Amino acid sequence: MNTLMWLCAAAAVGIFGVMLHSVATFRSGERAGRQRRNALVEVIWALIPILIVIAAALPSFQIHQPSPIAIAASE
Repeated sequence: MNTLMWLCAAAAVGIFGVMLHSVATFRSGERAGRQRRNALVEVIWALIPILIVIAAALPSFQIHQPSPIAIAASE
């Protein structure tokens, strides 16, 4: 559980860092028109949150597995 907390904290710091950088860089609006699309960056930007959500969900699958005692009792 402690690892998950640090993973979420690292994700939050990274996201807010990129957000603050974007606000500072594109505040005037002059550079916004000069930016080009980069498909690789957009794919990576979409995959990182998906991987974080999957990594956060994996421990919950271990919690919901029935124990061997419960399986033996039901037979």
